[in-house]
Amino acid sequence: MTIADPLIVESAERLFASLAQEGDFAKAWTKVEASGFLDILAERSGELPASNAFAVARVSGQFAIALPIVETMIVRAALPGAVRKDLVGALTLAQAGPSDAVLAAVPWARNAHAVLFEDGSGSALVRKGAFCVDEGIAYGGDPRDTIRFEASGVERLQEPHALHLLGTAAAMRVAQMSGAIDALLAMTVRYAADRHQFGRPIGSFQSVQHIIATLASDAEAASTAATLAVRGFDAGNISVIAAAKARAGDAAAAAAKKAHQVHGAIGLTAEHSLHRFSTRLLTWSQEFGTTAFWRRELGTMVVQRGGVRLWPWVASGGATS
Repeated sequence: MTIADPLIVESAERLFASLAQEGDFAKAWTKVEASGFLDILAERSGELPASNAFAVARVSGQFAIALPIVETMIVRAALPGAVRKDLVGALTLAQAGPSDAVLAAVPWARNAHAVLFEDGSGSALVRKGAFCVDEGIAYGGDPRDTIRFEASGVERLQEPHALHLLGTAAAMRVAQMSGAIDALLAMTVRYAADRHQFGRPIGSFQSVQHIIATLASDAEAASTAATLAVRGFDAGNISVIAAAKARAGDAAAAAAKKAHQVHGAIGLTAEHSLHRFSTRLLTWSQEFGTTAFWRRELGTMVVQRGGVRLWPWVASGGATS
């Protein structure tokens, strides 16, 4: 797998560090658009590989950025060039096709200039002005809205892409989750060193050390899953993405629990930043296919192959049919 450009990673870290506490959506989004990151997935090539886009997604998770950066990157990559040039501003995608022209739990729909979705007829786009929004929120307070629209406002897209939207979005969520779990680990290690009880840092107690050690293993598992997600995206291999999203979901749930165990009650307060990461981790693990959903998908793939075809498929990492 191609390694991400360190300069891009460094630029993303500087940008997202400055945005972490920015409360004004318009101001923050202007900075994101000026960065050039939003087209990094659409313009991937040998010189600008997909690993750079996934690295940007990972850093956005590391800072728990409350903006539709990943969503916009995915939509811009999925759109035909002519349509992409015609759209400006934040974009988003729905997790599933519409039922009676309704899309639920759409990330940041209230701020989006267009929403992309897939249904039985392929990919389609509905633009701002052609849909109305019923506002809702996720665990961490980020917008997860319901949109309603008429069939006449839907634009059908004919140009195919290598992976369907669900697989692409799941892979990018894995990258975000990996970054957020790394941030949880660093935060928990610092807190265990600073917080004293009975005259010594709580990090010196064996029980706390054990929790932190297993939290570190969750972070490593999520990092490996993120690497697999990039490989799956590059190869157009949905089975690898399914395994990555399922494993990252397990790691996210475990890591959030352990971080809160060490922090105690203060981790639940609005004043402490821990909840910004743990609640988003729980949201991301449920979006674009839950852990249970991707396990079922993998199980279906195994059953479909069975017999003599199963081991070659497993040994090739899902590359053989």
